[in-house]
Amino acid sequence: MSAPVALGKRATKQFCRLIKGMNFIPGEHRKLDNEPGLYMPCSIEVIGKGEDYTIISFSHYGEQNGDLMADPDMTFLVMAGVVTQYTIYPMTFRNDYLGIYQESIEIDEDGRKLIKPKQQRDHTQFANTWMNNIVRQQGI
Repeated sequence: MSAPVALGKRATKQFCRLIKGMNFIPGEHRKLDNEPGLYMPCSIEVIGKGEDYTIISFSHYGEQNGDLMADPDMTFLVMAGVVTQYTIYPMTFRNDYLGIYQESIEIDEDGRKLIKPKQQRDHTQFANTWMNNIVRQQGI
């Protein structure tokens, strides 16, 4: 089994800036909308917690026919680190406009992390760019 690919150094720093001050309590959330009307707001929510990890969702939402549409929504497995503060692994990618839902890391009932290596690398590559875009668009 391959090890998952973590966000790059720059994207990890940006991710940490975006979650700064959060307490990692499931249900905790924030919405970034520093450029109203110019860019889509970014919603960040703690959606799960295990013994050694936290799962955080980052989302852009649009609206179509009165329905909220993820454009995209990604979940991240956040592990506390020894050398760095956090090691962050993209887990899922969803885009409702395109009808896409991909799960690249799954955590089973026993806490084992099941990984789809190629898809997880693709998610990481996208997330590395997306973190930079969120920070730039929100003026952070």
